[in-house]
Amino acid sequence: MTRVVVDDYLLRNLLAGKVSDEFSQVMAAYEPATTNLYRLSSLGAEAVAAAEHLAAPLCVWSGDDGPGIRAAVTDIGGDYLTVSR
Repeated sequence: MTRVVVDDYLLRNLLAGKVSDEFSQVMAAYEPATTNLYRLSSLGAEAVAAAEHLAAPLCVWSGDDGPGIRAAVTDIGGDYLTVSR
């Protein structure tokens, strides 16, 4: 199974068992990975670096979606996923 890097907000939901249908659909195809798991800070740039290193899509909560992170993922040829909750 391949990995997807999730942001801190989604990690909290995953650990608390409060996963939306949308997020469940994403997670059905991936093993979760987090910048915390790989001992990186949660800064957007390092989340992008982790996704690149793992050759994994970056999955973020739509409230944290921003053009800078999205552009960085596009520049490295990665996949960028957003979920609403």
